[in-house]
Amino acid sequence: MRIESKHNPEIFKAENLERWDRIWKDKVVNHYIFLAASIAFLFVAIILIKNGNQTGFIFLSISLFGLMVTINFLTQANKEKK
Repeated sequence: MRIESKHNPEIFKAENLERWDRIWKDKVVNHYIFLAASIAFLFVAIILIKNGNQTGFIFLSISLFGLMVTINFLTQANKEKK
């Protein structure tokens, strides 16, 4: 069964595996960027908490959530790739 697309009907063919591999790599690259941003938020949180600013706890929660989601995705992606 083929799914038709307005713009490019060849997108969903089984022979077009290179494109899906490229999309997967793009997702992984995006998650590495997200990982770097989460680590930056963690450093900002540490500095703010160290200076006695309560806003640091918000940054801390955002960074920990981002780290958790990113590490979960990257470990799942690594398992699927093997």
